[in-house]
Amino acid sequence: MNWKKVVAGTAAYTAVTFPLAVVWHVVVFEEQYVRFGYFDGKPSFSLGLLTILIQGVLLSAMYPRFRLSGSTLVQGLQFAALIGAFFWTSHVLAFIAKQSLQSQFL
Repeated sequence: MNWKKVVAGTAAYTAVTFPLAVVWHVVVFEEQYVRFGYFDGKPSFSLGLLTILIQGVLLSAMYPRFRLSGSTLVQGLQFAALIGAFFWTSHVLAFIAKQSLQSQFL
């Protein structure tokens, strides 16, 4: 395993994902998350950062193990789509399935 690439991938993932997550969860949709009961108190930014760092390491270590077709860009987009679909179903759909949401949100 090329640890320099894992570190670089983790840094890139964190640089993009952490600010986006903060803006998404705490600025743009905070009211909705509070109303849904997603937040119980104030969010932990340090735990969120740690989570994203762990995700970055895992994703960067997994990426070279996938054999995808096409150019490097196409391979990256295919991997992003696969992992994005996994995250979406495991976080968004699972969260919604656990909630008793009012019809205005469906």
